[in-house]
Amino acid sequence: MRKHVLLFGLLGGLLIAGLKLIEYRWLVVQYSVEIYGGLVAAVFAGLGIWLGLKLTRQRETVVVREITVVPPRRKLPPRRRRRQSSRRCTRIRW
Repeated sequence: MRKHVLLFGLLGGLLIAGLKLIEYRWLVVQYSVEIYGGLVAAVFAGLGIWLGLKLTRQRETVVVREITVVPPRRKLPPRRRRRQSSRRCTRIRW
């Protein structure tokens, strides 16, 4: 009994799928101009949206500034400070 139910269910499913395929093909042939017109309209709508976004976006401006930074002077240990001030050196060599 189960085999018969499964067989009839499978055949019924195949029959319905075949009929839907035939109906789909008939619809495509019947309304082919409308389908192609819709596809062309969708392509041009997408192209128009992309082009509109590309043309109306605000451009980024990059500002480059060169700033000279003077490094902070290191403080010398007290012994070196005394030695430097006594010699009146202006340049320190380590």
